[in-house]
Amino acid sequence: MTKKQCEKPVFIHPPSEEMQDTGQRKVYKSGAHRDRGTFKSRPDFVSPFFLERLGVWLGLAAQKKYPEWNWAKGLPQSDCFASLCRHVLAFQQGDRKEDHLAGVAANVMFLMHNEEMFKKDWLPAELNDMPQFDPTKQKVKGELR
Repeated sequence: MTKKQCEKPVFIHPPSEEMQDTGQRKVYKSGAHRDRGTFKSRPDFVSPFFLERLGVWLGLAAQKKYPEWNWAKGLPQSDCFASLCRHVLAFQQGDRKEDHLAGVAANVMFLMHNEEMFKKDWLPAELNDMPQFDPTKQKVKGELR
């Protein structure tokens, strides 16, 4: 092995050295153990049909309209929400010329992805531009009351 192959991988965002542990173990006949705590994410519950339609939609977008992974560069939340609403309305009105439900799913994914990126300060805050309806911060003539 070369020296380069022996070096530790370099991560842009190093993985945490913490590991969640519920203490709840399942022991299999093979003798293997697995933590089966309830807080674990279950992506295996996501419908394969949902993922396929979303993937087709994103693939069409990358093929016909936008560069690959364009959405991951950061889009304003208000733009994603407006597009989501247009797709919901088109579906509600019976338009089946395109897969509007996949368009809804894509925009929900963009919004959720952005929320996580904002929490980590990995996207500019100005993209988090949805109106806030906090009654304690109502604007009156441009000032907070």
